Amino acid sequence: MQKTWQTTLDSSTAILVPTRSLATSLHENLARQRVALGQRVWEAPNILVWSDYLKQLWRFNRRQLSRQSGAITLISPQQSALIWTQVIEASRREERSLTLLNVQQTAKAVQRSWRLMHDWLIAPQTLSLDHVADTTQFLAWIED
Repeated sequence: MQKTWQTTLDSSTAILVPTRSLATSLHENLARQRVALGQRVWEAPNILVWSDYLKQLWRFNRRQLSRQSGAITLISPQQSALIWTQVIEASRREERSLTLLNVQQTAKAVQRSWRLMHDWLIAPQTLSLDHVADTTQFLAWIED
């Protein structure tokens, strides 16, 4: 590793790496280097895998857009998860064929799907064209 580029890294720097293990290794190497230089505190760079970087960009752009357009979030992610859990639990009691091992994980997945559907402006009618049991169940939960 060259010291020239490593010494200029700070919290505003983003380094994209292909694997989480490489990100961890790079963090450790940078920490060792800073300790060897006698530093006790330093600004760590953002070392991310591509998917995490895209998620951060998406969140940042979403916040910027909401500031510009005045859009607000009506419920918190925790409230949303609770509502989805209740909807899934209710449908599970009504349908004997619906066997879910982990309602909490399912609720998180449904919550993410709901958000993606809205972020990409996908109408429920478009999803109904997909003839998969999971999609059919998701659409039923949306209706509930």
